[in-house]
Amino acid sequence: MGILPDSGRKKEPDFVSEITELLLSYKDDLPFRTPDQLQISEILSRRDQRNTFYFNNVAQDWESIQKDVLDPAIYRKKILSYLPDSSSVIYDLGCGPGGLIPYLLTKSDQVIGVDSSPKMVEEAQVAFAGNSHVSLIHSQLENVASSATWSADAVVASMVLHHLSNPPAVIREIYKILKPGGVFCLVDLKKHNQEFMRDNFSDLWLGFDYSLLQDWLELSGFTITAHEEFDTDNVFKILIIQATKKED
Repeated sequence: MGILPDSGRKKEPDFVSEITELLLSYKDDLPFRTPDQLQISEILSRRDQRNTFYFNNVAQDWESIQKDVLDPAIYRKKILSYLPDSSSVIYDLGCGPGGLIPYLLTKSDQVIGVDSSPKMVEEAQVAFAGNSHVSLIHSQLENVASSATWSADAVVASMVLHHLSNPPAVIREIYKILKPGGVFCLVDLKKHNQEFMRDNFSDLWLGFDYSLLQDWLELSGFTITAHEEFDTDNVFKILIIQATKKED
């Protein structure tokens, strides 16, 4: 699979992401426009359904598919440095077939993987069958708080938000399931212009500017405590953000 080189030209506006962000910004401000709210919800729901269909189809080969564009090993070990040294419970949101879970088990007694794709959850269940330190939940990430069985010391969302129609809603859910003082580690692509990612990997967002993620996190109540940006061996750059839930 070819990756377009970074030509150094000014990036064109990411129209789809900008329209999605605009829809989200108005979704909760239309109290007297129920039909409009329903239409926006339907648009976002259809996007989520397409994503679930895609991930169900690639679940068995997802680990190898990712490596075609960006090897997860580049950032998985880095994630550990943004997590508490010892935790009772860590949630892995958008866990897929469970590739990150072995890393998280070095930091936590219990890891709970959550994914909206039933096939991804099935793959993870096979991989961790009989492991009492791993639990798996099939749930829409926008509703994860209602499915959470324990409060979390830490939550990781690694290369997940760019697949979601409503990232701010998921961030708010993460805030709910974290204990006071709990840590959220967000890993995602920095904003880019590689349009093939939409069709080939069901990306709804072409990465994110740090400032947008910062706004979403702070509006949800988080305090950003650390972040970094680093290059990979191709056109993509990766953002890692550590955010903390306020103490009571």
